[in-house]
Amino acid sequence: GYWLRDEKGNLTKKLKHICWDGCMFPNDVMMQPKTWNDILAAMIKVREQHGWYEAE
Repeated sequence: GYWLRDEKGNLTKKLKHICWDGCMFPNDVMMQPKTWNDILAAMIKVREQHGWYEAE
């Protein structure tokens, strides 16, 4: 998550969205529900470790 923080380790909140690029996997991998569960779990982990929550 170094791109989410400044040189002093402070959370910058300069990024609003992190886009996951699925083109690095073959279609058969993309068709497996486990793939999407793993991706979502990783994104949630980043949010929890470096995160912030915006008001809805």
